Amino acid sequence: MKKLIAIFALSVSILNVGCLKDKGFEDEKYGIQIKETKGVSFPESSSSPKAVALVSSTTLQTAKVGVTLESAEPAASDVTVNITVNNALATSMGLTAVPGTAVNIPATITIPAGQRMAELVVSFPNATVLDPNKKYGIGLSISSATGGYKVSSNLKDLVLSISIKNKYDGVYEVTGTLTDANGLYT
Repeated sequence: MKKLIAIFALSVSILNVGCLKDKGFEDEKYGIQIKETKGVSFPESSSSPKAVALVSSTTLQTAKVGVTLESAEPAASDVTVNITVNNALATSMGLTAVPGTAVNIPATITIPAGQRMAELVVSFPNATVLDPNKKYGIGLSISSATGGYKVSSNLKDLVLSISIKNKYDGVYEVTGTLTDANGLYT
């Protein structure tokens, strides 16, 4: 009897499941209408800084920051995004602004046609001028973009937190033998 009740309940539930055959809903003639707003943004969080660790040396080092298009389709033509340095963002997070001689930041970045993202390359030609005991920061803001793309108000700012690695930072490989003093492990 329990089997029959279970089979009956299952068959009733299967019969009650159906497909939506309302063409007006599928064609988006009514229902929730979402208007697309084309925008540009930093995909990283603007509430916490993006960490960048540098070696204290005179060799060129880089940090890459993504800039994305927020749209349903990739751009039909190149989109130029203008970047400004906004160190007030870094100092508001308790970071020391990086001296201008220690960093090179391009003022524009181009997202190629057919793409949704490009990388802004921030370069550090000489990290020896930075004090390893300080936490540095660079505030970046997207100021404008071409092609009718709006600047996302909540994702237009990004802070890079710059730290200098100490001289012992690295990947080490240790070889040898271990003798357990207590004899618990063999």
